Amino acid sequence: IKQQSRSWIFRFFALFSLVGIVSCHVYWQGPGGENWKMMALPCSMPLVNAYLYSVIQSLFLAVMMADIPRRLSRPGALESLQARPAGNTAFYWGIVTGNLVLFGLVNVTVILLSIFLVNLTSLAPVVWGYYLFYLLTLNIPSWLLVAGLSLWISSVSGSRFLSISLAVTWLIGSLFWLPYFQHGTFDYTGSGVPNLFSGLVGHANLPRYLLHRSIYMLVGMGLL
Repeated sequence: IKQQSRSWIFRFFALFSLVGIVSCHVYWQGPGGENWKMMALPCSMPLVNAYLYSVIQSLFLAVMMADIPRRLSRPGALESLQARPAGNTAFYWGIVTGNLVLFGLVNVTVILLSIFLVNLTSLAPVVWGYYLFYLLTLNIPSWLLVAGLSLWISSVSGSRFLSISLAVTWLIGSLFWLPYFQHGTFDYTGSGVPNLFSGLVGHANLPRYLLHRSIYMLVGMGLL
């Protein structure tokens, strides 16, 4: 965790997420906002928050995770000084878990800032449970998929560039094309799958939404 938190890529990601997402909330859903569609439902702000974070996280995560196999296998004069009191498997999962914790902390920080700086001062209703729901079902499965895909491609091919390129290509497809293809089945960000909550009937289609998210979560865990 300490090693990754010192990375300039992670620090830039954290700053960009905090400033960028909160700024989008202020513009779209802040006090005086005129776009009622972005504020009408209790889940409007939590969903926008989770979706924006998922997109930003996917971009930076692909870059960070693709570099891990290269750093682990890189020989050098200082290799003998990198002894550690853990096996390779434990060390590998320590790196993966550490990254998950760091990205999770940034996610929670973004949520709290969005609530206290924007949600509580806007016309959008505040429902804490929706933030937790989308964090668990939208952001974590996306994290697992991108992390697993980037690590797997980089390990198998030995090419960091190929790993990042494929991950970014899938992300771009999920933003502009895949939500409209096969009802969003191949859109791992979930933007093409109905996932709104209504105050009257609840979630639009919870079983199929959870099935969609579970598939990507399991695929990501398998690749890891």
